[in-house]
Amino acid sequence: MDSDLDDDGDDLRYGIDEEYDYPDSRPTVILMGHKRSGKTSIRKVVFQKMSPNETMFVESTARITRDSE
Repeated sequence: MDSDLDDDGDDLRYGIDEEYDYPDSRPTVILMGHKRSGKTSIRKVVFQKMSPNETMFVESTARITRDSE
């Protein structure tokens, strides 16, 4: 469709371009926020399948953490 192209002919549609060869590396996700705002709890619920009710007992994280699963 011509309406999905800009003046240079580039595709303006959102989403995954099926023709692009994505690298096999995993994306980097950075959670930012104020102290005690729930960043570690969000990480555990989303990436480690922890129940949201269990995150009330998660200890505070004192340093920057990196998961390399």
